[in-house]
Amino acid sequence: GRSLLDQMQLKGQSLTKAALFGEFRMEAPDGDAIALTNRRASLLLAILCLEPEHSMDREALARLLWADRFLPQAKASLRQCLLELKSKLEAYGLDALAVSRFEVALKPNCLRTDLSEVEAALWAGETEQLIDQLLAIGNRPLLQGASLNPVFDEWLTERRDHVDARLRSGLSEAIRAA
Repeated sequence: GRSLLDQMQLKGQSLTKAALFGEFRMEAPDGDAIALTNRRASLLLAILCLEPEHSMDREALARLLWADRFLPQAKASLRQCLLELKSKLEAYGLDALAVSRFEVALKPNCLRTDLSEVEAALWAGETEQLIDQLLAIGNRPLLQGASLNPVFDEWLTERRDHVDARLRSGLSEAIRAA
């Protein structure tokens, strides 16, 4: 029983990694840091990483990231941000964004996150791997220092609470099963 991550690495498919705990950062498969200098582009990618199986409504993203602007201006800013982000990721050989007129999502299996690795180890019952990952994360919160505006900050607090509850529930289950 190899983990999905081990299986992907065995097939030679190393994936770009996004760290969601602590400050958001990305690493290319070779370990090099992917520098995202646009703060909102970085947060946009982090939002998508927190919701990997879901597409996000473009209008909701615009309101979240540009809460202080009128909607048409916020949508234009999102459009520009997506172009810049797509271009930046493509420069690293990463085709990660699925963008339509109404939604934005991460393409399936294009990157991995520290959160998805913790959850995979937890659900697979890979206790040693889970402990190593939790120790590496330490007490760093999800998207540390990512404050942007009251709307985004409230959304982030809700996401943190949701992830925390999900992990606590999984850990309780794992302890009971042990």
